[in-house]
Amino acid sequence: MLEPVSVESKPIEEYRRNFKARLRRRLEERERMRRRALQVIREKAPAIMSGWQSVRRAYLFGSITHPGAFHEASDVDIAVEGVTAQEHFALWQALEQALPDWAIDVRDITPASPFADLVRKTGVLIYERASSSPASRDAG
Repeated sequence: MLEPVSVESKPIEEYRRNFKARLRRRLEERERMRRRALQVIREKAPAIMSGWQSVRRAYLFGSITHPGAFHEASDVDIAVEGVTAQEHFALWQALEQALPDWAIDVRDITPASPFADLVRKTGVLIYERASSSPASRDAG
């Protein structure tokens, strides 16, 4: 049977060092998970998005865009511009099937809103439909 270790038996500095080392390892693991998720999503999402003619752009936002914030219980937040109400569920389902390691949350940012503006400004663009003319690109 193990004897309990009293705080006095080890210097507090050693506890601090160990705690900081564990915290650093945890943050490094979170960052590895985030980078892996970003890589896989950037590889797979454009092909999925291109299957919906109405989708103009897609952005990642939320914890996946912030080092240290993404963890094993995080979902992947994807904002989509141009998806119709009828297509929203089918697109979400296609993303969930193609990216089974993460829960996917799809948000429509087609209507103007402060949230949509924030995502467009701070999100990570992962898909943009090629347009046939510069005028049509500016119309969106």
